[in-house]
Amino acid sequence: MSFITEIFKRSTMKEITSYLLYGESFEGEDNADYHTRLKRACQRLEDTLSIYDSDKESVLHNAVNQFMGETERVYMEIGVKAGFLLAKEIFDEISDREHLIRFEEMCANMSSDISKAVKE
Repeated sequence: MSFITEIFKRSTMKEITSYLLYGESFEGEDNADYHTRLKRACQRLEDTLSIYDSDKESVLHNAVNQFMGETERVYMEIGVKAGFLLAKEIFDEISDREHLIRFEEMCANMSSDISKAVKE
């Protein structure tokens, strides 16, 4: 297998985000959708919390929920900013009108795909 093929094989969203967040590649073969992965993680967290505190309205549960919510907001902001920075860098490198039209079409398609994924 060629070097370039290996690069594309590693160029999955999980691999890239894992590298950006932790400086290492993603370990595992979990190909579940976002909803399933979050549901599993939430269930593991709830199971662990219930060992220490069965009251779902307790200070412990509320603190964990607040932490998760804030973490979600921070990573969403980081993701959106990183996306715009990458788009700007690509846009800055576009030199002629034909490439600009292709880029605009690509952005429109990505926007549509993102909207569909968020609704799922």
